[in-house]
Amino acid sequence: MVPRSRPSGTGRFGIGRSGRVRPSARQRGSALLLGLSAVVAVGFVGVAVVSATPTPTTNAGAPPPSYEVPTGIAPNNEAPAETIGVPTRVLLALNESGAWRGSAGGCPAAPTALEFTIDGGATWTPSLAAPKLGVSSVLTMNRGAQGSTEVVGQPAAGCVPQLFSATARSDRWQLLGGAEKQWYVVPGGGNSINTPSGVRPTPCAVVVGVSARTDGSVGVLCSDQRLFRSRDSAASWDAGLFVPGARSIDQNATSYLVAVAGRSECAGVQIVVVYPQPAPRDRAVLACHKSAADTQQVVISNAGTALWLWAGDELVVTTDRGVTWR
Repeated sequence: MVPRSRPSGTGRFGIGRSGRVRPSARQRGSALLLGLSAVVAVGFVGVAVVSATPTPTTNAGAPPPSYEVPTGIAPNNEAPAETIGVPTRVLLALNESGAWRGSAGGCPAAPTALEFTIDGGATWTPSLAAPKLGVSSVLTMNRGAQGSTEVVGQPAAGCVPQLFSATARSDRWQLLGGAEKQWYVVPGGGNSINTPSGVRPTPCAVVVGVSARTDGSVGVLCSDQRLFRSRDSAASWDAGLFVPGARSIDQNATSYLVAVAGRSECAGVQIVVVYPQPAPRDRAVLACHKSAADTQQVVISNAGTALWLWAGDELVVTTDRGVTWR
């Protein structure tokens, strides 16, 4: 996605402060201000960038707990009405106040741009290190062990996916090596994914999103809005579940979360829960964020009790299962 030209007072990706409800003093207490775990710059290819930053909260790397699933059931399978494109943006929520976002980029190309926030998205600070270090494509961003942040990216020199990591209490990034054990869509067409057990073919022509629950359990979202689930490291797949309007996939502790747009019952973006294995009740509607934002580019990221939604030029967070968004 080509970043929109931004008016005065907006972030690099055109998201400003107008129309946002700022977190209360209680919500933005000292514990939340520590939420980004001292990651103030993305340093790639083994380069350390040191800067004085806050001590992180402990939930940045904690496994996200489950949302309570309401009773509303999403529509049944229908014929696909549209094809969704490969996302051009990435978003990683660390907790309710901290997150990274950026452009996915391509390789080889200009260095990708990344930004971080520590105030729930009210303001964003561009990374100064990422443009200098030549990583032109970000394939995936994840929370790692003990609160670390992990990135699978493609350096412009060679474009071979590599794994980078920053510890929770430091902005010292290091190159961990190859990304052979990571989950991501293999660049070059979307018809294969990398798994901890090797490269596997996808169950559809183009995969636009991967959400791995464990080394063996994974869900993939396809460009034709079908979601496939595997419980054996992508060696086999279920029959697939059509989710009308699907745009993005993530997970909580027990289920997959899918961002859905264009549904008559939600003028904006709907969050749908899809269970890890086929069942009579495959899915349920979790929430609706009413918005007039462009819903062609939608990304969600879940972190504990906080679910982040980036749609068009709007970025919002809910901490109460979608009852309110700020």
